[in-house]
Amino acid sequence: MGIKDHSAWIKADHTPPHESQEAGSRGMISRHRIFGAAFIAMMVVMAVIGWRLGGRDRQNEPVAQATAPAVITPSQDPAPEVPVISPPAHRAAMPARPRKTLAPFAPPVPEAPVAPLHTGKGNSTGDSGSLTETGLDRGKTKETVPQSAAPAAQASRPSDSDMRPQAWARNATASPPNPGHLPLIAIVIDDLGIAPARAAAALALPAPVTVAVLPYAHDAAQVARAARARGHEVLVHLPMEAANGQDPGAGALLASHTSPELARRLQWNLSRLDGYVGVNNHMGSKLTQDSAAMEVVMAQLKRRGLLFLDSRTARGTLAASTARMMGVTTLERDVFLDNVITSEAIRAQLRKTEETARRKGYAIAIGHPHAATIDTLAQWAAGLEARGFRLVPLSALTLPGASAKRTVLLPHRGG
Repeated sequence: MGIKDHSAWIKADHTPPHESQEAGSRGMISRHRIFGAAFIAMMVVMAVIGWRLGGRDRQNEPVAQATAPAVITPSQDPAPEVPVISPPAHRAAMPARPRKTLAPFAPPVPEAPVAPLHTGKGNSTGDSGSLTETGLDRGKTKETVPQSAAPAAQASRPSDSDMRPQAWARNATASPPNPGHLPLIAIVIDDLGIAPARAAAALALPAPVTVAVLPYAHDAAQVARAARARGHEVLVHLPMEAANGQDPGAGALLASHTSPELARRLQWNLSRLDGYVGVNNHMGSKLTQDSAAMEVVMAQLKRRGLLFLDSRTARGTLAASTARMMGVTTLERDVFLDNVITSEAIRAQLRKTEETARRKGYAIAIGHPHAATIDTLAQWAAGLEARGFRLVPLSALTLPGASAKRTVLLPHRGG
């Protein structure tokens, strides 16, 4: 064998051991690199997939976590917007709402709104009783009936469990005996509360004049307490819807209200003062002709044991007849004193009141705290008994049934 053949044999079949090991190492390194690259590529793919899935979650997350938007349902029957008298500076800061509640409903004390001023002559078929003097409607704002809060006064108001058919008698002003059976006259002064000076003048009249306090007035509770302290009987002058479009004031009962809303607003008005024997309507020429509304109102008054005086602001009023039908102690106005606000006209109406009292045995006259009305009443009352009449609180004229054309004797004390 030649030298060349021997070299070829060595290279072909007998590679030296160290060269074989180096070749194997290079093969293993190549395989490791391929495996590592594949592993890294797989991790990158998984990371990309995870990032995309996470992105979808992040896109859906605001939808999943978002709360449903609150649905605000407006009040079915918003309270009328009425002007109010701005309170004095020391009363301007009202307590924060809501306040503690009086079950089942007791809204907060609003500012003192002013009913629309009425300067016309008026008549027995239309609303009467708004104050006519100028200067009472300054500084007006708007007020609606709140939904819940504490009443202005509740010291002597009976609870529902304490109500009975004649619960009004607890607040009735006692009258002296009437042995001569003189014809009786009850004078009611409406619209007290929105003008303090007028209220003070009305309360200076001889007792027992009856006063009807507007419940939305800022000083309603104070006026009622002052009236009782002076020997006057108190009514809640309940604002009701008028047929002529006049605004009866905050918290008014409207013909469009549902039965629960009528009951709620009645409770709000009754919660504004205490010590009263019952209610009479402020305006109301539209509502008092609505039989369904009157049934709701009278059912609530009966439940509380309150009497009702129909101011008769409409010829077609159903208030008194509905009240009697439902067993509510009921009275009706005979004469309006001051549809025409002059001393001569008021004196003529007082003569008409006396004629009615002679005929029926009693008469109910309604006036308002105008200066002319108060002055004329003070002069008239001074010689009343000398003319053969007796001035009595309204509750002294309560009758057991629908008939009113008979002589009325004073009830027993506390009856």
